[in-house]
Amino acid sequence: MKKIVLTMMLLFTFALPGHAEIAYFQNEFTGSKVIVSSIDRDKNTDYSKAPNNITLRKEFLRNNTNFTLIILTTKSSIPAILDKTHFKFNSTNFMSLKTSVDPDSYSLFFELDDDFIKAVSTATSMQIQTPMYSNNKNRIKYKEYDISPDVLNEWKQVIAME
Repeated sequence: MKKIVLTMMLLFTFALPGHAEIAYFQNEFTGSKVIVSSIDRDKNTDYSKAPNNITLRKEFLRNNTNFTLIILTTKSSIPAILDKTHFKFNSTNFMSLKTSVDPDSYSLFFELDDDFIKAVSTATSMQIQTPMYSNNKNRIKYKEYDISPDVLNEWKQVIAME
C-alpha cells in the first residue's frame, strides 16, 4: 500500500509541470500572514509566450486581506504605463487595471479588488494582455498570456485559504 501511495505521489508531482507553488509565511515584524502562489516560466517556453514569473500574493494584516498580482517580464519586453493591463475571464468578461511598473525589475504590480478576486474565483479560463513599449508609431504593443488551468486552480486555493 505504501508503495502505491508513494508511486501515485511521484506521478502526480510529474504530471503537473508548470503548476504554481504555494508558500505560506509570517512577517514577525508586522504580524502579517502571507500566502504566495508563484510560477516561473518553463525554460523550454519562449519568453514571448509567457512572463518569467507570475505571483499571486495574499496578505492578512489587522483584519484586512490584501491581494497583489506581480508579473515579472523580461528586459526585451519592457512593460509600459501607456495603457491599462486587461484581463479576460471565461473568454467574455473583461476587467482592466492600472499598470504599475517597477522599471528596475521589469515587473508589473496590481492591487486586486474584491471584484477581481470574485472573477478569478469563478473563472474557468483567464488571459492577460499587458502593454509593452514599442518602436512603432503608437509606441505601444501588447503581449497576451494564458493562465493555465492548474495555476488558476491554485490561485483559487490561495483565495480560499485563511
